[in-house]
Amino acid sequence: MRIATTAYAETEDHIGRFLGESCRIEPGLRAEQAGLYAAYKRWCQSEGAPAVSSRAFAARVREVMGLASPKEMILSNQRKYYPGIGLVADEETA
Repeated sequence: MRIATTAYAETEDHIGRFLGESCRIEPGLRAEQAGLYAAYKRWCQSEGAPAVSSRAFAARVREVMGLASPKEMILSNQRKYYPGIGLVADEETA
């Protein structure tokens, strides 16, 4: 049963797949909260996967990044940023 549960979790964890395929996790990087969610929604469309709410997405990203609360995010010019993560697409166009 554990193998089936793990396989289900891996195939149903669209956020984890998105982060693994579209992002780099590295100190010094940062991704704007709304921009990362918009990229996730575009990725879901192209993958035919259902997108979760922005609140659920934010909670999962914070969990993956080891942020205990939203207060650990970077605030700059009224925008929130996830520390330590960047979109691969941003790096390719930079």
